[in-house]
Amino acid sequence: MAAHLGGGASLALHRHDRLVNQLHLDEGSHRRSRRRRVADGDHRQVWFNRHRLHAREHPHEDAVVGKRAVDLGVPVGYHNHMGSLGEAPDEVDRIMDAVDSRYIKLELDIAHYQQGGGDPARAIRHYHDRLLFLHIKDVESLAKNDERERAYRWVELGRGRVDLPAVFAALKEVKFRGWAVIELDSVPDKSKTPKECAQISKKYVEDKLRLKI
Repeated sequence: MAAHLGGGASLALHRHDRLVNQLHLDEGSHRRSRRRRVADGDHRQVWFNRHRLHAREHPHEDAVVGKRAVDLGVPVGYHNHMGSLGEAPDEVDRIMDAVDSRYIKLELDIAHYQQGGGDPARAIRHYHDRLLFLHIKDVESLAKNDERERAYRWVELGRGRVDLPAVFAALKEVKFRGWAVIELDSVPDKSKTPKECAQISKKYVEDKLRLKI
């Protein structure tokens, strides 16, 4: 079991015994922040300014949350994500520099990191000692924006821009022994079922990467 912190939500602490009550995602604050970032040109700077203020007011909050979780046997990892505070690689770096490394690790989503302008293999090497968990998926560019105004979409492994051989070579190089999940947010080709999409990714891992699932 592991807990993850997303880039677009604030953490509020509550004095309860159970972790589910200690870790509360303030969704209302998240929605208000999203509206502000759209209204302001540089949305990421707006968000960072907001969270810097929060960090100054609650300098040890991440350590408290992380320690409580670890004490309960639940490691905590920060999950990088498009459309959030940790979208671009430099933002992920700033977040990881700011949090307490004893208690907050990295849950690396390689496709989000790629789409954010980063090199997932390089991130694995850089954060090898803080790498808790991985989301393994692929991403491709679109000729025109989709209905959500995104110029990209998540796809099965081997059908996008992520250099998956390099990613797995980096994991081998740093001797990663943690967990990873192969995921797909939605079915990119509506003529296929989720099971068929999963089989495509499984085939890529076994045939191209020579790994057994």
